[in-house]
Amino acid sequence: MRILLVNPNRYVIPPVPPIGLEHVAGTLDRIGHESELLDLCFSEKPERDIHVAISSFRPDIVGVTVRNVDTVLYQTNEFFLEDIRRMIHDIKERSGLSVIIGGTGVSTNPAGVLEYLGADYAVEGPAEDAVRDLLHAVAGGGIKNPIFRRR
Repeated sequence: MRILLVNPNRYVIPPVPPIGLEHVAGTLDRIGHESELLDLCFSEKPERDIHVAISSFRPDIVGVTVRNVDTVLYQTNEFFLEDIRRMIHDIKERSGLSVIIGGTGVSTNPAGVLEYLGADYAVEGPAEDAVRDLLHAVAGGGIKNPIFRRR
């Protein structure tokens, strides 16, 4: 299976590398899947960059990390989920691909964040441990619960 992994974090002060997605990409490669990582941190046109990546890589599914739901800064708090929700809606609308979400921001409230973002599946906890089962279930169509947890 081909999986596009997207870091939607556009907060650049400070910029944060998508280390969690790097770990997931390594796991995907080890278990025989093909992945590509798209880091949108410094993207000037994230919607365009996502669709270029989808057109060129032609993934079977898209994974999106949700590192934080907001900046957690009292005086200048910025809510991130609204932009991620628009991005997920755009991916699904324009490409028809299913979307998996994961990351610390998802693990705080998997069902609530899944519903709010409109993604298809959520990973609670370390995705490196859950990704094999999730992709197997997606490929087989036998998903009873859209929230996957560490085994």
